[in-house]
Amino acid sequence: MHECSGYKELIVGWLNGTLDDAGQRRLQEHFATCPSCLEELTVARSLKKTAEGLRKTPMPVPSSFDEALHLKLVTAAQEQRITKPQTWFSLFSRPVLGIIAALFVITLAATIYLSNDTTTRDEGTLISRSDVSVGGPVTIELEYEAGRDIAEATVTIELEAGISFYSTIPDISSRKTLSWSGPLKKGKNAVPFAVTVAQKGVWHIATTADYEGLRHRHRVILSADGYKVVIAQYRLRTEVLDAQKVN
Repeated sequence: MHECSGYKELIVGWLNGTLDDAGQRRLQEHFATCPSCLEELTVARSLKKTAEGLRKTPMPVPSSFDEALHLKLVTAAQEQRITKPQTWFSLFSRPVLGIIAALFVITLAATIYLSNDTTTRDEGTLISRSDVSVGGPVTIELEYEAGRDIAEATVTIELEAGISFYSTIPDISSRKTLSWSGPLKKGKNAVPFAVTVAQKGVWHIATTADYEGLRHRHRVILSADGYKVVIAQYRLRTEVLDAQKVN
């Protein structure tokens, strides 16, 4: 991990929007060989959005929580904002990071408490990584293994805002979700599709394929720096839709 230490400041610059073109190219090249740092950037973007939301909107805490602890955390956060102008870079200092982490835990616990949702995040397994130059369509190929000929499988692709399906047909390029149904042959089956990336950033694509009572899921992460797009594809945990159809 020592070789990654020099990229932490570049990641902070990426998050702040202050990283110059040379730094972006250097970081993008590192992402192509280091899934750990790419995942760290993805998690940091999510944490940044959460932290910004917490500063803007107070989160109600269930009565079962220790109110005294909650008040101490809020007071500490207010004092930090008064004594020192806060930027995203300063969030990496230990005192402020501790406050945000504590508030994040309260927010998460409150959400779980109110919704009774016990679902955990599926990080997935990295199965492929490649990159293409910016300016053209980004082709992605999903691969599915079938133990026998399948009469019909349904593949659904959902895009995050910031990317679009590549097509000359407006009805397709304007959508954020596309579904395809058709047969699969015994063995490996490839389902390709193409998208366009409109701006710099990290974008997500969620895909599912339903057949033989199972839902096969993938997550595709596109990281664009203005020069090239890195495509990282992850296989997620398979879900059982109909146990009676599973061979």
